[in-house]
Amino acid sequence: MTFILSFRTVTIEDGDWIRRLIRSADTRNSDYSFGNIFCWQKPYDIHIADLQPGLMIRFDVNGLNVYSYPLGVESESKLREIIAQVPIVGGASYEQAAAIERLFPGQCRSEEFTELFDYIYDIDRVISLAGKKLHAKRNYINRFTAQYPGYVVEPLTRRNIGECMLLDGLWLNSKDDDSITDAIPGEITALETTLTNFCELDMLGAVLRVEAGGDIIAFTVGELLGRDTFNTHFEKALSSIDGAYQIINREFARMVKETYPFVKYINREEDLGLPNLRKSKRSYYPDFIQEKLRVYINH
Repeated sequence: MTFILSFRTVTIEDGDWIRRLIRSADTRNSDYSFGNIFCWQKPYDIHIADLQPGLMIRFDVNGLNVYSYPLGVESESKLREIIAQVPIVGGASYEQAAAIERLFPGQCRSEEFTELFDYIYDIDRVISLAGKKLHAKRNYINRFTAQYPGYVVEPLTRRNIGECMLLDGLWLNSKDDDSITDAIPGEITALETTLTNFCELDMLGAVLRVEAGGDIIAFTVGELLGRDTFNTHFEKALSSIDGAYQIINREFARMVKETYPFVKYINREEDLGLPNLRKSKRSYYPDFIQEKLRVYINH
């Protein structure tokens, strides 16, 4: 074996080469986004291996080490060398799972993890909300704009990061669903890391106020993923204000399109198996799903 895997922690400085690799590979899988790798590294004990060239990510999932499919590795022999050193590959597409099975015939077992499938939407449809299926979304927006005609959408910047953190506290206090609150400690850490390092992470964000100078009632943040895909990481709003989620979703899509005219899709990530989150993401009728499988390899 000529290539030995070596994993290390992730730093802000890794952002440049990882982003270049992601966009070159043109993946739409949110697992590979630098923001997720960096900001979730404490909750999931994430480490990375520089495959020279290429990237492999190691996650801790309930005490189990799970490895990403090697990104940016084109040589089949090198791919086999790398995967031969890991027992489990997670977040793999059907095509990637099939590639592993070809490399290790009769030694693999694949399992779907539907709660981790990414929801991906046509950005123009998120902006227009055209069609009968999205009629309810337009109704929410119409009610909001009628009640708050002076609403303001601003870019997320250093000046309003503190307000976003305050809103996240209000959002957290409003939750009493055990299935959600069980997952919150890791998300709190990831969101704090995101907002604290927002400018250095080359991200884009938006905040919503009902009027100029008013309190923030919603915010969202994300980053470019592949060549035509934007990845939304967080979206928080006061659920007590009808239409806040629908407005911030639509207005942020507009901001993304204005900033990156080449973007065709928005990846809004997974539903974690949470019924309310699944209902919300399905209610926008995704254009396609990024499947994720876990492949167990008996070496």
